[in-house]
Amino acid sequence: MNAANYDSCPYCGQRVLMGAMRCLKCGKILKTPEEQIYSIQKLKESKEGFKTGRYLKTIILLCAIGIIYHLFADQIVELIRGLLGE
Repeated sequence: MNAANYDSCPYCGQRVLMGAMRCLKCGKILKTPEEQIYSIQKLKESKEGFKTGRYLKTIILLCAIGIIYHLFADQIVELIRGLLGE
């Protein structure tokens, strides 16, 4: 991670990740309970969105492979036979 992703603890000056809830060195809480709840909800939502995006990308990739195979099946088989020396 680059330096732009870090902040310093207002209590001890330790370098902490930006948005961290607690300092690892001094143990002080850096966010209010409301901010913590909001951060956790936002993280859950981003993970759910990421899973949906990953599934969608996988489906699109498989469809593209299927279309390419359908259109070029004979050439693909010939290429594989040529590579295998048949």
